[in-house]
Amino acid sequence: MHAPLIVGGGPAGSAAAIRLAMAGLQPTLLERSREPEDKVCGDFLSGGSLAALRSLGLDPAMLGGHPIRRVRLLQGERTAEAALPFAALGVSRRHLDAVLLEAAAQRGTLVRRGERLRGLSADGRVARLTSGESLAPRTLFLATGKHDVAGALRPDRAGGAVGLKAYVRLAPVQRAALAGSVEVVLLRGAYAGLQLVENDRAVVCVMQDRSAAPHRRSPADEAGPLASRDVAALLADLAARAPALARRLEGAVPERLRPFAIAGIPYGHLHRTDPADPTGLFRLGDQACVIPSLAGEGIALALGSGRLAAETWIGGGDAARYHHCFSRAVAPPLRRAVGLHRLCLGPAQAWVVSLAGWIPGLLPLAAAWTRATRLG
Repeated sequence: MHAPLIVGGGPAGSAAAIRLAMAGLQPTLLERSREPEDKVCGDFLSGGSLAALRSLGLDPAMLGGHPIRRVRLLQGERTAEAALPFAALGVSRRHLDAVLLEAAAQRGTLVRRGERLRGLSADGRVARLTSGESLAPRTLFLATGKHDVAGALRPDRAGGAVGLKAYVRLAPVQRAALAGSVEVVLLRGAYAGLQLVENDRAVVCVMQDRSAAPHRRSPADEAGPLASRDVAALLADLAARAPALARRLEGAVPERLRPFAIAGIPYGHLHRTDPADPTGLFRLGDQACVIPSLAGEGIALALGSGRLAAETWIGGGDAARYHHCFSRAVAPPLRRAVGLHRLCLGPAQAWVVSLAGWIPGLLPLAAAWTRATRLG
């Protein structure tokens, strides 16, 4: 039996590789980066993410992440706070991806780093690498995250959202105040997330509408004027827009000069089966579904898609069968997450936070409402 070729060494690709290796196979995985690197999204591991890791034989405790049990929603001077309906972890993508890829390699996956996919042939059967090599696997697991591939483009990238991220060291008093919580701050046409990750570092993530970030030449420039400046300027801009962030970021020290940035995130994208789809092309992670960052469920969906794709293939199913099962599981929470995303970006922001403050059960309900429980 020839194991599928996996392109992409993030959570989705690594999960597929681990599941295939658990079945006694030796898949090959191509990863574009030569060394672990930071990614714009995915530092929040929800209860679904932790369950998915355990299903792959991995103990989440080995990640050394920061435990998160509460959520705060803020807008202006308004605040709503509640306990999450699940235990969560704050873990940087650099660390998470490195651990998962190492686990895949230890279980028998052949990992080829520094291998970039240039594109796929029209029928999806030939993968052309930037090195000039061409591969023709019987089955291809496409797990390239938010990076689209020629020959397999996702729709709606031109109108997609913009994401920015920076790691900082908070002042001790602010680090203590943030401990155990994730904070989501609603801004005009945007929202920011703040939480701790491993080693007492804090991560600040920002999502903004593309309408607030005009098209520019490079990925960083496409993210708008905030990304074109340094992290200190980004933090200052956020502090000026949100009193809660101003207090939390007072005395914060950035880890690097420029923020990480990505443009054209197609929130709400869900790949559905099409008769024209190649029978051997399985889309994993963000190639299959892009849930709004507000939901904090992206890593769970990535891990779940990798495991489901591997199990479908092991059981003799094709890509159409996998995509059908995946879309049935994630479509309802995805629709709800997109609705909440739009509500939190619109003119009703203050009303949303006030209502969540008056009715404490709303935040846990929203968190539970956007989980892909049927995927687990």
